[in-house]
Amino acid sequence: MTTKLMPLHSPILGAEPNTWAHSTIVDRLPDIALDVIHKNKFSPPIEKSLKTLHEEIPHSSIRPLEDVYAPDTEAWETYTAPYVGQNWLEVPWFFAEHYFYRRIMEAVRYFKIRQDPFIRQKQRGLSASQDRTHSLAAKLNAWLEEGGLTTLPQLTQTLTINLWGNQADLSLWPAGDDQDPSHATLEEAQEYILANHVEDAAHYLMTLSGNQSRADFLIDNAGFELVADLAMADFLLTGGLVETGKLHVKAHPTFVSDAVPTDVWRTVYALKNSGQSQIQILGERIYAHLMEKRLELVPNFFWNSPCSFWDLPHNLRQELEKSDLVISKGDANYRRLLGDLHWPFSTPLAEILAHFSAPLLALRTLKAELAAGISPAEVNGAQKTDPNWMTNGRWGVIQFNG
Repeated sequence: MTTKLMPLHSPILGAEPNTWAHSTIVDRLPDIALDVIHKNKFSPPIEKSLKTLHEEIPHSSIRPLEDVYAPDTEAWETYTAPYVGQNWLEVPWFFAEHYFYRRIMEAVRYFKIRQDPFIRQKQRGLSASQDRTHSLAAKLNAWLEEGGLTTLPQLTQTLTINLWGNQADLSLWPAGDDQDPSHATLEEAQEYILANHVEDAAHYLMTLSGNQSRADFLIDNAGFELVADLAMADFLLTGGLVETGKLHVKAHPTFVSDAVPTDVWRTVYALKNSGQSQIQILGERIYAHLMEKRLELVPNFFWNSPCSFWDLPHNLRQELEKSDLVISKGDANYRRLLGDLHWPFSTPLAEILAHFSAPLLALRTLKAELAAGISPAEVNGAQKTDPNWMTNGRWGVIQFNG
């Protein structure tokens, strides 16, 4: 039986005026539907389906999916049933976004032709991050080649770098966009971390030191963020902190840049064949981890669903709770942890995750108007510094629930 935290708060809706959720439904999603048309060469019937989807948002009614032969059709019958007949603004925002991307999969006949409609954006995002990839690879290679034990400062810096890798979100900032929220230096970025538990998380990881321990990554974006995730997994494995790692990825393309298994392999091969020695060394290590099954890819349709974290399927919950540390990456995964509900910002994350027994580390840059575990003083300070702190990707959290 699924354990839920009670009482639950109300879901975030697109109908809430002057919010990022409302802007997403009314402006961003229709634009993304048109962008899929412009960046691909689809047949006229597929283009027509995408244009129909574009025209539906936001005032047409939610309908059941029509690609009856897809492997997740039965699940989506359950997901859509409560909302059929309501429009896109009336349903929970988390549902609306996942439903939108699943409708794109329906429109492009993804489960028949297997063409990723976001592949060009992902490829550009990876190629545009070569300088950052080289800098990260050189840093980790130097640390690992020293031959000594992993140090606490190295680990805290790796975790912090991985947090800011989450700023690479192609649904918000296309590769090369001058609105990219990246910070100039790691030192500057420190000022933008709220609820910073990096020291606690690093100390905990140092206690594992192998011992058949395992880390699970709930992967978010392809591009540089995926590079940073693979690099951190390599650092934990090669540095002897964990014995094995699992990469939980989406079962089909979604949220423009979210990673599927082919994105992982494409990224690993790009690293191995980059032509830059430091990047190649990193790529070879990651490739070896995958070949030796020390690092495994675990796709699951749950990560494409509009379900909350407390609705984890029994088998997936059992598997994740075997982990010594679950690392949740990114905004959408964080929203899933919180059920995309209107929690008071000061609500302890431990209370929301009381149903889950494994230690969990959330690395998230803020791109949505919800949060938990942030003190009133931190909230007030962020609001005074930056009126758009909840949505512009410049602020982040490193939250450890041990």
